[in-house]
Formats: sequence, C-alpha cells, structure tokens
Amino acid sequence: MGSEAGWHPVPTSPTMAGMEKRSKRLWGCCIGGCCAGGWILAVIFLGLYLARELSSPAVQLRECQWELQNQTARARARSTSAQERLKALEAELKQARGELHELWTQQDATNRSLAETQGRWETCHYQLETMRENATVQVTEAARHEAEKCAAEKQTLQQEISDQAQELKAAHSQSQEERDRCSAQTQELKSRLEQLSSGSTRVSFGAPATAFILSGAVFLLLLLHFGCL
Repeated sequence: MGSEAGWHPVPTSPTMAGMEKRSKRLWGCCIGGCCAGGWILAVIFLGLYLARELSSPAVQLRECQWELQNQTARARARSTSAQERLKALEAELKQARGELHELWTQQDATNRSLAETQGRWETCHYQLETMRENATVQVTEAARHEAEKCAAEKQTLQQEISDQAQELKAAHSQSQEERDRCSAQTQELKSRLEQLSSGSTRVSFGAPATAFILSGAVFLLLLLHFGCL
C-alpha cells in the first residue's frame, strides 16, 4: 500500500565509519613496518659488505658473523613482534567485520520494521478516513430521517388539531341548536300553561284537579329547562 515508496535505508553510523578507518590504518602500519624491516636488513647487509671489504678476512668474518647473528636475532624479534601484531590486527579486523555485519543486519531489520510500521500507519489512516466518511453519511441520513419524522408528526398534529377544532365547532353549533330548541319548547309550554291556567277558571273543574295540572306543568317545564342546559 505504498510502503516501498516511503522506505529509506538507515545511513551508515559514525561508529562503522571509524571502524573501517581503523582497519585501514592498521593495514597501513603493517605494510609500513614490513617495508621498514626490509630497508633495515638491506642497510645491515650493505654495512657488512663494506666492513668485509675494508678489514681483514678473519676479523671481518667474525664481525660479520657476530653482527649477522645480532641482526638476525633482532630481525627475528621484530618479525615475531610484527607477526604477533599482525595476528592481533587480523583478530581486530575480524571482530570489526563481525560487528559491521551485525550492524548491517540490525540496519536491515530496522528498515524492514520501518517499512512495516509505515504500511500499518497507511492502513490505519485509510480505515480512519473511511470511518469518518461513513460517520458523516450516517449523521446526514439520521438528520434527514429525523427532519422527515418531525415534519410528518407536525403535519399529523396540525391535522388532529384542525379535526378537533371542527368537531368542537360542530358540537358548539349542535349545543346552540339544542338550547334554541329547548328555549322554544319552554316558551311553548309556558304558553300552554298560561292557556290552561286561564281556561281552568272558565271550566268548572274542582280545585284539586287545577292544582294537579299546574304542578305537573311546572314539573315538566323544569325538566325541559334543566335537560336543555
């Protein structure tokens, strides 16, 4: 997922560069020591040759033998020392190469770890962007559904209020009609009661019958009045 494009190798550390310089310097010292030993041996042999030519053969021979023995001993000592030093340098060089190889191995492991980390980071970033887009879409959809639901509930409430208002208006109109009808019936009963009262004085009825009729009419009038209310 683009992890190779973002991979950068770890540069060589100063410790590794110092070890390489040290190994080169050690090799230079060994080569210089060998060259110096060769020059010294050449000078010794040249001196022996000149001494042999300038002195008597016996003395020259003894001196040459003695000098040769001394020079040989010194040369062997220097050679032994140089060999020991060379072995030590070779051991140090081998150790330095091992450390260098270990450092290169660690560098490769670090580079691989960095590449894997960058790949995981890019994957997480992609997933985060996807989740953010999905969340935005879900919030938008939820807001739209909520707005539609609120609009539908508002319209339903308005319709219910309108229906209840019409029902109340119709009930009020019906109640008013009932009141008007009851008032008309009450007026009609009052008129009939007055007619009966006036007629009862002309017709020869007894006093008990007239009282009964009047009480019944009043009771009926009260029933109609309270029933209309």
